[in-house]
Amino acid sequence: MTEHARVFPFHGSRIALLVLMLAVNACTQAPKTAAESASEPESEAERETASRDWAEYQWQRRVNPETGRIDPDWYRRAERHRQQMPEYSTVLGREVAHRDQAKAAARWASLGPTNVAGRMRALVFDPRNANRMIVGGVSGGLWETQNGGASWQLLNDQTGNVNIGAIAVDARAPDTLFVGTGELYRNNAQPYSAMWGQGIYRSRDGGRTLVALTATENDNFRYVADILISRHDPNRLYAATNSGVWRSRDGGASWQQTLRPSNPQGVLLYEGCHDLQEIVDGDTDVILVSCASRSPNDRYYLPGTIFPAGCANGAAPCPAAIYRNANANASDQWQIVLSETAMGRTQMDASKSNPQIVYALSASIDPGPDRSGDFIGDYDNGLHALFRSNDGGRTWTAQVRNNSSDLLSTYLLSYGDGFDWRVCNQAADYYSAGWYNMALAVDPIDPNIVWAGGMELYRSDNGGVTFGKASYWKPFRDPSGAFGNQIYGVHADQHLLKFHPEFDGVQNRTLYTLNDGGIARTANARGTVNRAVNASCLPQNGMVSWEEITSGLVTGQYYTGTTTRNGSKVMGGLQDNGTLLTQSPPTWNHIFGGDGASVAIDPRNSNVLYVSYQYVNLRRSTDGGQSFTRATNGIQDNTVFIVPYVIDQNAPDRLWLGGTAMWRTNDQGRNWTRASAYFGNSFGHRITAIAVAPGNSNRVLAGNELAIYRQNAATSANTNTVWPNSSPRTGWVSSLTFDPGDANIAYATYSSFGGRHVYKSTDAGATWAAIDGTGATALPDVPVHVLVVDPTNRQRLFVGTDLGVFVSVDGGANWASEHNGFAKVITEHLAIADQENPPALYAFTYGRGVWKAPLGDFDGLADFAIDARISGSFFDPAQDGHGFTVHANQIGGARTLTAIWYVYQDGQPIWLYGFGEYSGNSATLTLYANTGAQFPPAFQPGQVQTSVWGTARLRFDDLNNGRVDWTSSVPGFSNGGMSLQRLTQPDRSAGSNTILGSCTSGAWFAPGQDGHGLVFEYLGDGRAAASWYAFVNGQPAWFNGVGTLSGNAVDIAAFSASGPDFPPDYRPADLQRASWGNLRFEQLGDNAARVTWQSTQPGFGSGSLDLVQLWRLDGLTCAP
Repeated sequence: MTEHARVFPFHGSRIALLVLMLAVNACTQAPKTAAESASEPESEAERETASRDWAEYQWQRRVNPETGRIDPDWYRRAERHRQQMPEYSTVLGREVAHRDQAKAAARWASLGPTNVAGRMRALVFDPRNANRMIVGGVSGGLWETQNGGASWQLLNDQTGNVNIGAIAVDARAPDTLFVGTGELYRNNAQPYSAMWGQGIYRSRDGGRTLVALTATENDNFRYVADILISRHDPNRLYAATNSGVWRSRDGGASWQQTLRPSNPQGVLLYEGCHDLQEIVDGDTDVILVSCASRSPNDRYYLPGTIFPAGCANGAAPCPAAIYRNANANASDQWQIVLSETAMGRTQMDASKSNPQIVYALSASIDPGPDRSGDFIGDYDNGLHALFRSNDGGRTWTAQVRNNSSDLLSTYLLSYGDGFDWRVCNQAADYYSAGWYNMALAVDPIDPNIVWAGGMELYRSDNGGVTFGKASYWKPFRDPSGAFGNQIYGVHADQHLLKFHPEFDGVQNRTLYTLNDGGIARTANARGTVNRAVNASCLPQNGMVSWEEITSGLVTGQYYTGTTTRNGSKVMGGLQDNGTLLTQSPPTWNHIFGGDGASVAIDPRNSNVLYVSYQYVNLRRSTDGGQSFTRATNGIQDNTVFIVPYVIDQNAPDRLWLGGTAMWRTNDQGRNWTRASAYFGNSFGHRITAIAVAPGNSNRVLAGNELAIYRQNAATSANTNTVWPNSSPRTGWVSSLTFDPGDANIAYATYSSFGGRHVYKSTDAGATWAAIDGTGATALPDVPVHVLVVDPTNRQRLFVGTDLGVFVSVDGGANWASEHNGFAKVITEHLAIADQENPPALYAFTYGRGVWKAPLGDFDGLADFAIDARISGSFFDPAQDGHGFTVHANQIGGARTLTAIWYVYQDGQPIWLYGFGEYSGNSATLTLYANTGAQFPPAFQPGQVQTSVWGTARLRFDDLNNGRVDWTSSVPGFSNGGMSLQRLTQPDRSAGSNTILGSCTSGAWFAPGQDGHGLVFEYLGDGRAAASWYAFVNGQPAWFNGVGTLSGNAVDIAAFSASGPDFPPDYRPADLQRASWGNLRFEQLGDNAARVTWQSTQPGFGSGSLDLVQLWRLDGLTCAP
């Protein structure tokens, strides 16, 4: 007899737990060179707007180098894999098994910023209370205010996708919300950035919990730009998405496509439909929708990716269109009511006081008029026209076009001061972004007052014929104080304008705007707007004023970050919010503008700071950020959007920067020299990551899309020095890191989809080996952006990814998802403050700000360790119908867990069994599967065929909560994992060997019939449970039940089960239970019992077997 057959002479059943539960309960614009960037005026750094080349940067970092594409399904697969992975708690210093365990996340602290918010596009008011608003961060989750915006609290960011593009509230049931995910305006049919969506979610409790609408978990709902609830029927919904317009008649349970704009060949005409407008007109759903594509000159355009081949044989985007359906509730007949050449993205709004009046603001997809005098049009993505309809959208008239002589009114989607640069005495900037930022709102009382938002805000008081300026991207204030020191500045890039529900134009004049800086409002939307000659440049005192209302909104979108070694200062660069620094979080100080890029702090003097914005725009401060000077003299090179540079920690006056060559400064950036031959002249040759070895300034690594370069004489390298290289794989090298205690050990991470993502070198970068792990404990195929090594335990590695933080405690052999207590949000950068007490890990996220956790267990709470009390049955409540029976016992003097998994494959019951020594809170078991035998009396041990099925790793948080992760290479099964929750707890009181009670609990088998057996659990309340793991017709079978004790016997009404498939395809709804018959278990004496059965199912019959006890539960005191 083999050892495993001796330990497990029977096979474990899954149905026992079920019955027990019942019983017991590439851009068109070339990137700027350093020389071009250096020519930008200082004021340009203050203009906080995303770079024209942001898109290429995001795309290049993630695109699969083999296929040249990104598929959103890859994210879905990666998220499914992450959900099956073990979880690790940095604050506890160990794995945790229960995903909702609050203790594990309690020490992850949010550092804000609470005074600087990130991009938002969605806002709704509670119909019962206008002071309660809910907003959605594009990458930052759902937030609410109960006091009109004075403060905000997080509602939900644990949905697995926090990229929110739309919210709708049911006015008749205000706790019902629909949340659309994905950001259409930044992404496209091939999402090169990570603002991808996963369909629509519904909440029944005001946004606190979200449930995915499964019918929308597909590519048709990749980007949900707008959701509309019919005013006639709250169960009727409309969604504008990347594939057209969809309608649901059952509250989102199912959806039917009602509009798919396409050409006769069936090719989609547009990137998507994005704005829905319901017209109050009769008792039918009169719906308008606008559909569009962006201009090829858009700052986020990538050749061949952004518009379908529906027009001009794919050579140009189709002109946008507004479609109208007069009976959308019953008809799929849509009529184009507005479309004309050069018309791009179009936003609509209808008058509440006269619903037949509708306005439409359109961007241009053509260059349009030339205002600069260079014979090239200047309105790509700028204004095309503002249209008005007086008949509910049937016909339209242009109120103002981009060729208007009233120049100010043509700047609605542009930087007006850049057009009027001569008047404003600044650099010319004919830049517009009408695809990305556009907003429109009609005054609820006066239909001739129209608000428009692009970079800034404008208002028309004559029906859209002319506009005055109503905000400025600079934080202008009234210098005289005569008007109460009013603020006339609003953060750039407007995405939504919404009036207060109680707006009456007199007592309430409140208007809200959502933008790249969060949310702002004016209390005087009827105030003066500026139409002076220099209106583009400067505000007028007493005009419309604004206030930001972002207190508590932690939605900052960080690209990079760093901290001093003692954690006293934390600094980071943010998308469209410049560079922020804090010494007293969660409040941060703005110290530099632009798109905040790479940052660094001198380790000797924390007042010496380095900041940057897009490309080679590096600045140095020696006074803690009060002032900055340019630090790029001598650099002439092309770089990536977020230029990589690092301080040599061994000699902090020395910095390294990467372009198509390596650059070195020995004087804090005052002078730079080239320290390598050029690597090449393509985009792929541009350096993306750099590392300097601790204790050895001559050892430097640099990486790009093609290779990882190394140099062991870096301080003397010159323009002719060729750096040797190796190529672990192709793709974007996102970070390089040396082990803090060994300069020969280095790590490289890759953010490109496809292949491995983490590599280790033990010879200073000469050779590399992947350390992504295997099976359920492998990293998912998802972009990895950074790796740091815990200096207190150098086998513990942390990586930041598009799905949050992952941890390895064994040098990369196995990985776990970090149980961090915040969303699985893009984590761009990690930093460790090794001299902080205790040392701490900092996470800089794209959408949820900055977070901090101590390294290790510093909360005074003892870690859980498995002991004899763990014995019992466990299951996953989300997968009711299968589970594990786990017993702690002694085998060969070793503390051992034995486990039997009763489960299914292709609808048929199977059981798997195994054993393994336990230590701490975990045990790894080899699992076996048996087949081939018959049920007694026809059972013959020689017919049993035993094979290794795989492994299972059991980990426990406490006595009642755990997790199992498994791997198997047997066809028909897949790797995975699930949470475990206790179902049964065997009684542990002292007992007797000869009286049925606690000492009876354990495993029993019939001598001479090794290969099947019975697991018995005395429950301590006069009841007992039994599971018989056996065979029928050569296949595994199991049945179980619960009964009441009578003397030394218990009669059990047993059940069998079938129907479901093996996880992850297991569905509780497929479970079919059937009565099996009666089992009678009787204890006859010391180590002796008898089982008698009478089955009502074919193949089992009736009979009895004498049994002996194979093991009893560990830790019991059993008297003779």
